[in-house]
Amino acid sequence: MGLKADSWIKKMSLEHGMISPFCEKQVGKNVISYGLSSYGYDIRVGSEFMLFDNKNALIDPKNFDPNNATKIDASKEGFFILPANAFA
Repeated sequence: MGLKADSWIKKMSLEHGMISPFCEKQVGKNVISYGLSSYGYDIRVGSEFMLFDNKNALIDPKNFDPNNATKIDASKEGFFILPANAFA
């Protein structure tokens, strides 16, 4: 699947539940932007995720090694700043 226009994203989200919860307009005043924009959708993530801290490890989603990542719970702080050269 290639790039999809905002009209396609909106239709699929409203009629087929592709994104839930779905925000029809881009919100960005006083917060980091999220919601529908032209040719895209800015997302927000939950407060729990894995930070991959072994940069030399092979990440195989079908054979995931939890020793290559640290579980992050940002619910207390309400935010998380991803370190430079890192991915989650």
